[in-house]
Amino acid sequence: MNHIEKPKTRSEVINEHFKSVNHPSHYQGKTEVIDIIDQAVDGLSGSAAFNRGNAVKYIMRAGKKGDAVTDLEKAIWYIKREIELEGK
Repeated sequence: MNHIEKPKTRSEVINEHFKSVNHPSHYQGKTEVIDIIDQAVDGLSGSAAFNRGNAVKYIMRAGKKGDAVTDLEKAIWYIKREIELEGK
């Protein structure tokens, strides 16, 4: 006998969607990446916070969403940009 799954309610679909938006699997681990980024950029603002936060993000998700090398190259790009801005 085939088991037919009950259709999901609208509420269940919405909850699953927001879970994937607010807590995507490629940013999960022992600590959520957003919490690590918040700590990394604490006290910074503007470009410094943006560049450093993105570098952390790409390092943390490397290999979990697509190609690891691409994510690491993106992290390097943000790090080089921050070094350039800090040197001015």
